[in-house]
Amino acid sequence: MRPLIEAAGLDIPVFGMVKDDKHRTRAIAADGGEIEINASRSAFTLVSDIQEEVHRFAVAYHHLKQKKSGLATQLTGAPQIGAARAAALMRHFKTTKALRAATAEELAAAPGMNAKAAAALREWLDQEENR
Repeated sequence: MRPLIEAAGLDIPVFGMVKDDKHRTRAIAADGGEIEINASRSAFTLVSDIQEEVHRFAVAYHHLKQKKSGLATQLTGAPQIGAARAAALMRHFKTTKALRAATAEELAAAPGMNAKAAAALREWLDQEENR
């Protein structure tokens, strides 16, 4: 991690978490040394809160990624939409709501799309909504 930060020309402190044999955080590490956190309740609470927030963010990101890939997989059932085109559409529209709300013209303007594929996809999306 540190080489990437330095390569970007940034000066950001980097800390690691030291776990015990039961995978509980017992210290934080910086520049080769360890800082014990169990002795200070406030330090332990701060590190625990950071861990929980990182975990919450990672889980939310994972769910969002799975949701996007799920629609991309569904899109491959539409005429003229393969895996690459489906992925490009999801990157372009960002959310399933935005993709479903797009007009044929907006779909055609997306990277890798053309008017014929956009019209076919719009028709397919409309049929999917009515099922």
